Amino acid sequence: MQYIQSPVSTFCNGQACSMGSLLLAAGEPGKRYALPNASIMMHQPSGGASGQASDIAIHAREILKVRERLNRIYQKHCNVKDLDVI
Repeated sequence: MQYIQSPVSTFCNGQACSMGSLLLAAGEPGKRYALPNASIMMHQPSGGASGQASDIAIHAREILKVRERLNRIYQKHCNVKDLDVI
């Protein structure tokens, strides 16, 4: 959506959950819509890890990196600075 020339409108008429909320936020500013009774749900990334403690620590660091990346994307598209979105 970010690499095409045409402005992209996004519309939520029911639920925009998880990555759907990111797609909704990535629409062109001023062209993002949600009906009054629509719901938008964001959550922190999650994942299951098993194995040695070092493997679990690596997995946890990767999940934290994904959370930071998602925060930056939401901040960019929602024009919010220095705030943890998720």
